[in-house]
Amino acid sequence: MSEGLDRAALRLFQESETEAGALDPQARYLLGTAAEIHDDPAAARRYWDGIAAPPNVSAEEWSLRLAAVQVRSGRADEGVAALKRALAGRTSLSPGIVRRGAALARELFDSGKPDAAGEVFDLMLPLAAGDDARAILFGLGRIQE
Repeated sequence: MSEGLDRAALRLFQESETEAGALDPQARYLLGTAAEIHDDPAAARRYWDGIAAPPNVSAEEWSLRLAAVQVRSGRADEGVAALKRALAGRTSLSPGIVRRGAALARELFDSGKPDAAGEVFDLMLPLAAGDDARAILFGLGRIQE
């Protein structure tokens, strides 16, 4: 979607008060993505709530995106819990996902939620290597200061 069209679509659905659950999952994904892009995490969370990972997005990436919009919409505990459930038992993640998870933990810390940040850092540390692990350890150290 172009920027103008996605804003118009968001406005149209918000003004119509259509329940997100009544929409097709692909439409919900696209509307949530538009809301995410336009810094409306509460709307993104509302559209994405309960839909499965889209075919072009890995389950880990989807879990991280859901957790991020939950955190940014004021539901940090739900976001962290969902991320923990999604990544439980994982023995590896792509470096990009680890970096984005660590960035989410730093965002939690910077927003005054050190315990939640620590949980995300702890979740990412065993899945990280090299510089990524070092950055996570640094983040854990900042929490302890």
